[in-house]
Amino acid sequence: MRQVAPTVNSSFHAEPGEYLFVPLCFNQRRSFGPRRYVSTCHSASPLCIEKVPSEAQVTAEAMCLRARKHGERKSPQPGVFTYTMTSEAGMMITCENTSGHWVSIEVDCSESEGLVSSRDTNDDLLFTSDVLAPMSKQLLMVLAPKEGSSSYRYAMRLQSGRTEEAVEQHMPAIDPEDPFGQIHQPIHDPSLASSQPVVNVDINQVLTNFLANRQQQ
Repeated sequence: MRQVAPTVNSSFHAEPGEYLFVPLCFNQRRSFGPRRYVSTCHSASPLCIEKVPSEAQVTAEAMCLRARKHGERKSPQPGVFTYTMTSEAGMMITCENTSGHWVSIEVDCSESEGLVSSRDTNDDLLFTSDVLAPMSKQLLMVLAPKEGSSSYRYAMRLQSGRTEEAVEQHMPAIDPEDPFGQIHQPIHDPSLASSQPVVNVDINQVLTNFLANRQQQ
């Protein structure tokens, strides 16, 4: 659930199993203060709850999975799929390159109003250009209403093409020293097939892989 409000509350009934809660907050992109949230669990049986660091790749995986499941899917060229999801709290755009070649993807939201981009820290830059390797996916951009904005609107143009230069490129650049900006780092995903992806994502497998990687660290 994503909303714009001083406080946001949500609840759900969970079946037995392992769960990873990933809090998301994007309209405070230019604020360096900590994001705080409270999570409570109630159960008639014993529970094991562990607090883990918020890792950029986990956040990116969560966003990609959510956009794939709930967003609008388009294919600007064979083997390339974009997912756009809008809500009261903003819009997110992700891309999957399931082809065998490198592709460029440009997202132009410069005609939008009252929004801030997750790719921008100083100016109101609402344009991105990325080059994605084969079998990789990326959270391209998240647009969220500016703090204090009374209204906002979306406008988006998307362009994609094949590139012969096999070099990863990003504009704006992804700063390796910016932990938040790392959510836009492309994720190599060998499970991406060179055909239309299946919308029903095995989220349990993603969680299992994440927990296994943490145990190895």
